[in-house]
Amino acid sequence: MKFKESISIIIPAYNDEDIIQENVEEVLSKLHNLFDDFELVLIDDASTDSTKDIIEKLVKKYKNSIKPIYHTKNLGVGSGIRNGIKAATKEYIMNNCSDLPFDIDDLKDMMPLVKKKQADGCIVIRKDRSANSLYRKITSYVNYLIIKVLFRLPIKDFQFVQLYKSEIVKDLKIEAKDIFVPPEIIIKLYDSGAKLIQFKSVFHKRQGGEVYRKDYYGSVKHLVRTFLDQIKFFIKLRLIKNNGSK
Repeated sequence: MKFKESISIIIPAYNDEDIIQENVEEVLSKLHNLFDDFELVLIDDASTDSTKDIIEKLVKKYKNSIKPIYHTKNLGVGSGIRNGIKAATKEYIMNNCSDLPFDIDDLKDMMPLVKKKQADGCIVIRKDRSANSLYRKITSYVNYLIIKVLFRLPIKDFQFVQLYKSEIVKDLKIEAKDIFVPPEIIIKLYDSGAKLIQFKSVFHKRQGGEVYRKDYYGSVKHLVRTFLDQIKFFIKLRLIKNNGSK
């Protein structure tokens, strides 16, 4: 039985020539088994290898199922998600990564829960971080603690996968441009009173497609940029807004 709801899956890609074709076709196959109406919003973030060429071939092969976005310069995964949200046209929007840490088949259990709870969104929680290196485990946990301390939300994972009703996330003014985009969306929706539920899922490790995980997510430059985004957002959303409402 397929879900009657429609869904847009957003996947940013960067220098993923070794995995992009296989993984895109895997996603499309699983979506076809679960939904009658779906689209894959595929973003090439100015790759320097053959990723863009492969995506262009996939678009020709699956033109009714893939909506491509091509960045002319490397903007980062956060901007990819932002642009993907703008381009998405279906009832639900969900992000994933090009190496598929979230198995699309898990939507078999996730979607019924969203419908049963009449939720506006669902935050996917990694059951464990064993797929990460020790360095990534440490940086990921520190990032999580900073967000928890600053914003005090009852959310157990901010940087994995989220699914939202398109109508609520498209209305948001997303200010972050880097990897703070997913937490910003969660924080703003939570503050607005949206009904968010949480769903535990396995964090799958894939061969290849390591660029974002090693060179992007874990680089010192982007860790610093993310921390600055967090502080700026905290000052604007919590301190200035709260003082202005007194």
